[in-house]
Amino acid sequence: MSYTHLRQQERYAIGEYRRQRWSIRRIAEELDRSPSTISRELRRNGEKPGFYDGERAEQEAASRQSRRSSRPWKLTERMRREIERRLYSGESPDIIAGRSTRAGEAMISHEWIYQMIYRDRADGGRLWQCLASKRKRRKKRSRGADTRGQLVNRVMITERPAEVDTRVRRGDWEGDSIVGRGTQSRLVSMVERQSRYLRLVRPRDRSADATADAIITALHSEVITTLTVDNGKEFARHERIATTLTATVYFAEPYSSWQRGSNEHLNGMIRRYFPKGTDFSTLSDAEIEVVQNRLNNRPRKLLGYATPWEVYSGRAHPPPVAL
Repeated sequence: MSYTHLRQQERYAIGEYRRQRWSIRRIAEELDRSPSTISRELRRNGEKPGFYDGERAEQEAASRQSRRSSRPWKLTERMRREIERRLYSGESPDIIAGRSTRAGEAMISHEWIYQMIYRDRADGGRLWQCLASKRKRRKKRSRGADTRGQLVNRVMITERPAEVDTRVRRGDWEGDSIVGRGTQSRLVSMVERQSRYLRLVRPRDRSADATADAIITALHSEVITTLTVDNGKEFARHERIATTLTATVYFAEPYSSWQRGSNEHLNGMIRRYFPKGTDFSTLSDAEIEVVQNRLNNRPRKLLGYATPWEVYSGRAHPPPVAL
């Protein structure tokens, strides 16, 4: 029997399931893996007994793989300058290494680039400032009943076609709102599941009508079959969105952000440009579009180092079926 390594999205899913205290056997059934595979993953890439973080586990696995397969080579000054340029432009070491391999350039591991950055810092350099800061742990939220009221005529994610989970087709989107300073200003982020292509818009205000208008304007010319959102009151006009876009709007279960994993991940990347406390009303449309375009043209490991735009536009093959 051949062994297939866990994918990045599977590790993210394991992290979410463990936080919900799922058993190893239940996780294995959900991911269609053997219990021994899940148990081995928890032992090898967990930070400590009882705690497992999917993002950290993916980094540990990739680092281990690079140590096994990396070969010594000589770094030229031209290559060093190119790596520095790409770091300052916002690319991570992992993206630089993966994109270089995809383009048939020199073989280099992301671990080597990290070591280069640390050596530069020890010498007084500033390359380390290009790295993303460590994410704070998410606060635990109450598991009590949802007290925010009910949205009328919601269609829950449990009724969504299973085909959406496979990401084999284009046109299934996830949506969420990002709250700015004082909860008064907001952005709405929408991510296409297959390609991770992003549409980032700012409603005129925080109302449900303004949110619906923004979504309809952003997606009316895109391929859309479904849209999955959270339970925020700003999505109360979901029936108008569905009718206008000729799509079905589904709602994730309360406090289950992992059911919109692509959207949540992109929101974290957006926060690198617009940290918490940003007053979105002070931003220009051009500034918001710049961030949208940067993320859409940023190579992604889970896309085989293609960019979301390349996959969405058909210029690169979509990724293999994943969670």
